[in-house]
Amino acid sequence: MTALEGGIRDVARSLDEKMPMTSLETLDQATSVALILPRAGAGFFGLFGLLGTAIAVVGLYGLIAYLVSRRTREIGIRMALGARPGDIILLVVRQGLTLTLGGWRSASSAPSP
Repeated sequence: MTALEGGIRDVARSLDEKMPMTSLETLDQATSVALILPRAGAGFFGLFGLLGTAIAVVGLYGLIAYLVSRRTREIGIRMALGARPGDIILLVVRQGLTLTLGGWRSASSAPSP
């Protein structure tokens, strides 16, 4: 960087000899201090978004587990009548997707404040 600095100083002096040159730094070095707070804020918002997503996933899992536990007899009867395990899994996944998409649609159609 020293050879490059010398060349830059020479070119700057050839343009204007009176211009003071105290230090040379790259754009990344100059903006790194100014961008500390926005980067930290973005990191915190990202962390809160991940936390909210994790809470939503755990809540949805709990709800589906509760609903499946309530339907244990129905699932047993279906299996006794010949339903395959894949059919039961499809039933549970379809119910979970219905809940998820229903919540997503109601949230997206809610009036904005």
